[in-house]
Amino acid sequence: MLPGFEAVNRAALVEHVSRYDPIARERLASLANAMTAHGASPAVAQSQALAIVARQVERQAMMLSFEHIFVLFGITFVFALPLLLLMRWRRGAAPGTAAAH
Repeated sequence: MLPGFEAVNRAALVEHVSRYDPIARERLASLANAMTAHGASPAVAQSQALAIVARQVERQAMMLSFEHIFVLFGITFVFALPLLLLMRWRRGAAPGTAAAH
């Protein structure tokens, strides 16, 4: 369940992170500049910046997946609550003990 949600969320996030998006381009440039400032060559800095952005997208996709699962379990719990009203409680029986026949 989690890998499926993660793949869907990752695909949705990747649509917004491309080399043609000005915000993504600005982020990649700032990361690459920071890497070159620390002594990396421009080619290595660019690949490291891409790797950092890819990890950030993966983390965000995983967070969204956990959020979807949490909401799904919450909805399931709310729908299961009325089933408690259908349960029969026997008076005089200790909780957790089974009736012997």
